[in-house]
Amino acid sequence: MNMPSHGLDNNELIIVLYQLLSDHLLVAMHKNRGLFTPTFDELNSALSETFDGISENTFYGMTSAAHELYRELQVDYQK
Repeated sequence: MNMPSHGLDNNELIIVLYQLLSDHLLVAMHKNRGLFTPTFDELNSALSETFDGISENTFYGMTSAAHELYRELQVDYQK
């Protein structure tokens, strides 16, 4: 589901997400596939899914590397 408040259109968002996944800053997981890097088509499909609160879909999250980078950026921007 795409929340458009970030100002990116779907194509731009797919490119950004794919790069973050490829750089291991985001992770995708599905109960039947385990951890994987989605294709552009899979990301496009994910953006058009309806979230029903109880999903059989793929879940996405930050990796520990992304969390560390986020914390470093927080410190830098507080200076």
